[in-house]
Amino acid sequence: MIDLSLQAMRVLVTRPRPQAEHLSDAIREKGGFAIIVPLLEILPLPETQNIRDSIQSLDQYHKIIFISVPAVEYGVKVIDAWWPQRPVGVDWYAIGEATANALQQHDIVAYYHADGIDSEALADLPDFRRLSGQRILIIKGISGREKLHKTFSERGAHVDDLVVYERHSLEYPAGYLPQQLLDNRINVIVATSSQIVIHLQSLLNQSPDVDNLQQLMLLVPSLRVADDANTSGFSSITVSRGAGTAAILNTMIQLNDIV
Repeated sequence: MIDLSLQAMRVLVTRPRPQAEHLSDAIREKGGFAIIVPLLEILPLPETQNIRDSIQSLDQYHKIIFISVPAVEYGVKVIDAWWPQRPVGVDWYAIGEATANALQQHDIVAYYHADGIDSEALADLPDFRRLSGQRILIIKGISGREKLHKTFSERGAHVDDLVVYERHSLEYPAGYLPQQLLDNRINVIVATSSQIVIHLQSLLNQSPDVDNLQQLMLLVPSLRVADDANTSGFSSITVSRGAGTAAILNTMIQLNDIV
């Protein structure tokens, strides 16, 4: 039986590759239309002495937190290089179901908050309410989740950051993105981070039709990103239950009859 649950959807996917391909393929499998214009690329950082020191001391941490799917991709790679057998006595955590699923693919079972993908949701778990004397390692990208570090430090933990990747905005010729929206009759834009939202806005500003383009449905993964989208001038914002493909698809199915 042909699945047409997204037949009304004409979607612009802006997330980095390869996650963009996974989401676009899933949209098409459900009868939707999708094009990819990634607004960010994610690149691993070279292995430094700081990274080696953190990884070699992995068994000294009580809790290890992965911030995102790229944190899993690049963090687990360097962990496996130094720890053929992973340390015992460490609890693993993820922000969001998509990150937890990525860890599961590496045979790491991670705890996560089922109802949120932001720092506040993870910090609300009972495991993080009393942290005196505990050591926590946060595996992340550059300029990511500083609030989490601050919150756990205030609760008594010794917190280290392990930065394993960086994000770069991708540039396009002037007017390219607005023209893609118009030529492909896009009615939904997926923006999975605040950095993407801000860069999206800068590219839409290149069009004389920016006010109308900002009224397109913008699908974001959290209230924090929604706030940034609202501040950037977007007027039609929908929040999914996370940044994973399944969460985004479920939200789109609910929107299919109203776009």
